[in-house]
Amino acid sequence: MGFNDDPTDVISPQIMIATTIIPKVMSSLSIIGSLLMIHDIYNKHRRQQLDRNNNNTGSGRKLTDHHLPMTAKCVVNMCITDIGSSFWSHLLGTWMMPTYITTWPYTVGNDATCSTQAVFMTIFVYASAFPTIMLAFVYYLTYVEE
Repeated sequence: MGFNDDPTDVISPQIMIATTIIPKVMSSLSIIGSLLMIHDIYNKHRRQQLDRNNNNTGSGRKLTDHHLPMTAKCVVNMCITDIGSSFWSHLLGTWMMPTYITTWPYTVGNDATCSTQAVFMTIFVYASAFPTIMLAFVYYLTYVEE
C-alpha cells in the first residue's frame, strides 16, 4: 500500500467505522470519569472543611483553609487535561476532518476545524505530562524524603 492509496483496499469499512466510533464512546467514559473525580475531590475537601469548622465552633473562630492538598491539585489538573485531550482528540475525532477526505467515515469539518482540533489536541496532550510529573515529584517528596 503506497502513500496515496485508498486505505479501504486493506481495511474493511466495518473496521473503519468501529475505529471511528469506539474512541468516541471510550473518550465519553473518560470525560465522565474525570468529571466525577473532580466532583469527589471537591466534595471531600468541602466536607473536611465543614467538619473542621463544626469542631471549632466553641472557640468562636472559623477555619478558613480553602487550599487543596498538593496531591489533590495534581489529580484535578490531570483530570482537566484528560477532559481536554479526550474531547479534542478522541470525541471529536474524524468529525473535524475536512469533508473532502472521503476515506474515513463521518468527516463533516473543513480545513479550519481540522487545524483547530490539531492545535487544541496538541496543547492538551502535551499539557497532560505536567500534572503527571508534578504528582511523581510530590510523591517523591512525601515518601522518599520522610
